[in-house]
Amino acid sequence: MRNFSRRPSGRGATRRGAAFTLLELIIAVTLLATFVLPMLQILAESRVKATRYTQKRTAKALAQQKLYDHIHYVETALDHEGTFEEEGYPTWTWEIPQPEMRAQGDQVVLEYKITIFVPLRFDSSDGEGGGGGDNASFTSTDEGSTYEYTVWTLPSNAWYEEQNELYFDGQPSLLHGDPTFDPYSTLGGEY
Repeated sequence: MRNFSRRPSGRGATRRGAAFTLLELIIAVTLLATFVLPMLQILAESRVKATRYTQKRTAKALAQQKLYDHIHYVETALDHEGTFEEEGYPTWTWEIPQPEMRAQGDQVVLEYKITIFVPLRFDSSDGEGGGGGDNASFTSTDEGSTYEYTVWTLPSNAWYEEQNELYFDGQPSLLHGDPTFDPYSTLGGEY
């Protein structure tokens, strides 16, 4: 038996095949633009968020260790700023100002704050970092990121002794204030 179906031949067949391929190309490009490109953008944003989270977590761990050392060891309490070079982050800097004293009656609580600055990364030699918490804040700028952490603690006996020594040596202390301050001098000599 012979098959009498006709196959298209000539130019018309080529054009119809090309038109169908063009339609497939248009559909493929539309699907690519609709689904794949937004997915690539989501993946890139996820990578940035993961890097930022890691940076915050590392900054929190470094801040906690630096605050612990600053509060509990006299030799590190003398330093109020520095870098995390020993920890592997030489471009990250920290600063701990004098603690603020919070008192209610006879109870004294010290508030320590640490600020960590992480510059923008331009090479792979700098570490990645991150963390947050109830007592943490984060700021991002064109120059880098700044993390601030706060710790409240009861003062140690060594702190009380240091405050007493400062005051008796004629120097201002958080606990006793300025020994040279005369509250009656502000009244114009009238007692």
